[in-house]
Amino acid sequence: MPWYALYVETGKEDAVSKNLNKLLKEYPLQCFIPKKIVPEYRDGTIHDSVCVLFPGYIFIRTEMNADLYYNLKQVPDLYYLVNCGEHKKDKSCGYYSIISEEEMNWIYKFTGKQGIVDYSNINIINKKVEVVSGPLKGKEGLIKKVDKRKRRAKIEVSFLNKTSLIDVGIHILSIR
Repeated sequence: MPWYALYVETGKEDAVSKNLNKLLKEYPLQCFIPKKIVPEYRDGTIHDSVCVLFPGYIFIRTEMNADLYYNLKQVPDLYYLVNCGEHKKDKSCGYYSIISEEEMNWIYKFTGKQGIVDYSNINIINKKVEVVSGPLKGKEGLIKKVDKRKRRAKIEVSFLNKTSLIDVGIHILSIR
């Protein structure tokens, strides 16, 4: 079954996913909301916070048809189905487009079995980043900036035919 992206109200991804499963249970529908663990400062201490990796997006795996499309439009807080790439330029293709299997496989590998991007352990040697373990291991080229104070790395990902920077949590093991 192909993957599609839904654009929903930011912060309501989990609620919309529950509504999708509740309101559209007669359709074969699998929802996926990739998340990340990032450090956040509250009351002077660091807490692990689970946030949505792509705010405002839910991914669904289903066999799309006209009936399902119009039923999706009725789900509260769901704005639209994402139309990207070549399909967006050619209006004859419709109002939504399939996300390539390789893009979704990359997200699945990056988020792991639980669908959450965990911390990566890094060393900073002469202002160069060396990833020791975690989801960024072997993907050092994606890291564009390291914020040592916030303990986050900005990575550049190409997704839905656009490039964006995403914050992910890191543990800095050493700085030399």
